[in-house]
Amino acid sequence: IRLREEQLSTLLETAMDAILVVDSTLKVERVNYAAARLFGCTAEDLTGESLNDFLANESIAHVERLARGLESRPEGKQQLWVPHSFVVRRWDHSIFPAEATLSRFENRGQVFITLILRNTDERVEAEKQIQLLTQDVEYLREAVRELPGHDDLLGRCDCMQAVFDAIRQVAK
Repeated sequence: IRLREEQLSTLLETAMDAILVVDSTLKVERVNYAAARLFGCTAEDLTGESLNDFLANESIAHVERLARGLESRPEGKQQLWVPHSFVVRRWDHSIFPAEATLSRFENRGQVFITLILRNTDERVEAEKQIQLLTQDVEYLREAVRELPGHDDLLGRCDCMQAVFDAIRQVAK
């Protein structure tokens, strides 16, 4: 049992996503290192606190509603993914958008919710960058199409024009 606990603890601590275990009142029981980093504090700061202190009001109601909904699901299916739905508040009160998975479990007659959070700011920013780069590529393709040239050779200067003329002459 001790080895399993060590393995579980290692798995929890090395996960990239923030993992929080809360009780039925949403009091934080356990967090991993990624959660402390995401919230900008220590695990000790989070443990014992109410999850409500770290969610925007609309997100609190959303989590409570989803947690109640998990109760009615059959055992083994008491989990769900919630994309782009949470506004999370860090220790310094700055906020960020997050997606989450919630799962419900019971241990010794007590109900717990595991909340796995991922900051979506970085993904949203990456998607914007990809869109901008795609627009740049299209602009450059159009600009290249308008340049005089021969196959992969492009240029407008006189010396390049002379090269293109020479290519046309010998190509025949």
